[in-house]
Amino acid sequence: MAKETKSVRLNQQKKTVRYARTLKHAINVFGNQQLAKDWLKRPCKYLEGNIPLELISNSPGYQKVENYLTRIELGVYQ
Repeated sequence: MAKETKSVRLNQQKKTVRYARTLKHAINVFGNQQLAKDWLKRPCKYLEGNIPLELISNSPGYQKVENYLTRIELGVYQ
């Protein structure tokens, strides 16, 4: 297997794991899967108008989304 192909597969796996973790966190925050999925697909003011689902494709964006979900959970949000 070429090194590049292996890297692409690892990146895809990371994205899949991030999505699953974020979806699970969002379900816990919003109470059900449909509300969580809807939130992940809409621009978010706190995230500078970015769509959470698009942000989680990289580490800094993933961390921002997770931090915001935690803030909502704790009742500390804008």
